[in-house]
Amino acid sequence: MSDISKKLKIAFLVERFPKLSETFILNQLTYLVKAGHEVDIFPAGRSGEKMVHDEINRLRLLTRTYYPPIVPQNKIGAWLKFTLMVNVKPTVRTLVKFLKSQDFYNKQEILRRFYLISLFYPFISKNKYDIIHCHFGPTGLRAVFVRSLGLLEGKMLTTFYGYDITHQAMGKNYYQDLIAHCDKYIVISNYIVEKAASVGFERDKMVVLPLGINTEEYTPSGRKVGIQHIRLLSVARLVEKKGLYYAISAFHLLMELYPNIRYDIVGEGELMVPLKELVADLELRDRVIFHGARTKVDIIEFYRNADIFVLPSITGSDGNSEGQGLVLQEAQAMQLPVVATLHNGIPEGVIDEITGYLVPERDIEALKTKMKYLIDNENVRKTMGKNGREYVLRNFDNVVLGEKLELIYSEILKLY
Repeated sequence: MSDISKKLKIAFLVERFPKLSETFILNQLTYLVKAGHEVDIFPAGRSGEKMVHDEINRLRLLTRTYYPPIVPQNKIGAWLKFTLMVNVKPTVRTLVKFLKSQDFYNKQEILRRFYLISLFYPFISKNKYDIIHCHFGPTGLRAVFVRSLGLLEGKMLTTFYGYDITHQAMGKNYYQDLIAHCDKYIVISNYIVEKAASVGFERDKMVVLPLGINTEEYTPSGRKVGIQHIRLLSVARLVEKKGLYYAISAFHLLMELYPNIRYDIVGEGELMVPLKELVADLELRDRVIFHGARTKVDIIEFYRNADIFVLPSITGSDGNSEGQGLVLQEAQAMQLPVVATLHNGIPEGVIDEITGYLVPERDIEALKTKMKYLIDNENVRKTMGKNGREYVLRNFDNVVLGEKLELIYSEILKLY
């Protein structure tokens, strides 16, 4: 742990919690709680996921989590619940008057009005913090709104991860209020620095802090090797920017050469059905296996049983792109050689030809060529795997990055 003696009161504002795919937020929470800081979690809503990572229960993080009230989907139910909230909480009555003055007290707008009130409701009576840490740009805008109502005090910083600065919807004026009211910004790669600067964020308020992992958890063990037992692995949300269409297409070409290889895909997402249809069309059902969402413990076991990790990320049709691709660091920590793409922040987390291979986006032939080379060369797989773990230990260990996060907090608070 760092040598910061003051234990901070921190508000973590997130989009959904807990969420299996957002281990990067959980990693920071785990470090801060273990370091003795008091962290309250304010999601904009529930994830709806039934599975949770072990740390959620072990650290009792849900007891630190304050959800907005559920908004009924009909006007009568919303009106009744809204009326109860107004009568129970004097602060809500005050804020309703404020919203009325903003031409917001319209019975035709009850669902929208209740939704906005639900966003600030969890902050009532919990308003003073040392640090307000917002995860993803739109969450920063939520914090600006809540602060404008006098319900949230503290130094504020926002972390940008990728889509929240690269998506086409995040145009030149989208973050004007955040730029005006946020004290500092964390970005996970130098690529995101440039994208953020291009829409008006001040460079002198930005600091690069990549996503980290608990390297003690990601410990490799002996895996089967040999051309007859090669297993490829992807761990990703099944969305366009992950590029799994291209990985499956490249794997199909490899099947003609190595009929016994297998490809495991771990994750859920909107493209599950189209990707399964692609696998069926290519007659790969017995070789490409979809495992759905899994906990961290399960995913680590998938890493242990794999030989090559694949993440061919692309820039989506809506501009959405990868910020870092934390699973690449997880895979490297597990001594897996990786095949990824020359995409945004990925080259900052994978050393081409040292810990893996980086190929152009959407290049199926290049993917196949690099995957084939790794299948054919066991010694290269082992060397790259060893290099990858050493690289992650030096640059992406969660304790090292957690201490850097504390120093960022300290700089904002001017503790030194």
